[in-house]
Amino acid sequence: MVIEVDGEDAAALRQIWQVTDRIAVAVAQPREAAPGTSLSEDDQLTQLEGLASAVIWKSMSLCVEGLQAFAALWLGSEVLSRSTAFGFAHRPALIGACQAAWILGADGRDERLRRVHSVALTMTNDELDSKTDIASMQHIFQDDRRVRQSELDDLERRRSALSRQLGGNPISLTRVFRELALALPAHRFFANDDAEQLGETLRAQWRTHSADCHGGGWQHRFSDPLSSNDDPNSLEVRREADVGMIIAKTMTAAMVGLTALEDWQEQAGFQVE
Repeated sequence: MVIEVDGEDAAALRQIWQVTDRIAVAVAQPREAAPGTSLSEDDQLTQLEGLASAVIWKSMSLCVEGLQAFAALWLGSEVLSRSTAFGFAHRPALIGACQAAWILGADGRDERLRRVHSVALTMTNDELDSKTDIASMQHIFQDDRRVRQSELDDLERRRSALSRQLGGNPISLTRVFRELALALPAHRFFANDDAEQLGETLRAQWRTHSADCHGGGWQHRFSDPLSSNDDPNSLEVRREADVGMIIAKTMTAAMVGLTALEDWQEQAGFQVE
């Protein structure tokens, strides 16, 4: 079955595809900042040399992977009874875009470096926890993919160094969304006096679609409208995906990603058309 859209939804989809293609070109391979640029100077001041560029590239790669997953769902004419499958794609697109835009939109180098170290610590914690678990598995990954103790030791040292640099734990995503919303260009989202609403919008999308990824069920109350065929007197409550809402959410991630891309180009000294 083909999903047909027109008007604003069709225009939004075209813009989403354009942004996705531009980010895909930018992250096609790890990108070093040009000498003399602000991001190049950041790279020399981070806990690990080149860390700022690496964190931005990883975040933008996560963003485009999510946007491309949405494209695969859409172009496959996937008809969703609920928005769960969309949540799998939207969560990485949103988190990657927001992390990159939050770092690049910082007010001054000290704050930008603090944000780089925070995101890097979050990534390191996730990698160390996962690889520690994989290393304990005795019957798989025992070939050249084996996680060796030396690798875990290196990650532990990196985590300790980043934690000392940051002075504690990573900054929460709730705070990331709130601070990012205050800095985003108003013409792409909301008026300046609605920045608090945008921050909560980002936070709500992250929370409900994290539940999608972790097998929740309660989140549909906040993601999907009641089915038009639903009987309000029935004990069985059915919900169905709102295609317009799904496009709008993807547009939000794409616009945050576009903001991050433009800041990245300016601060790293490259251009993607």
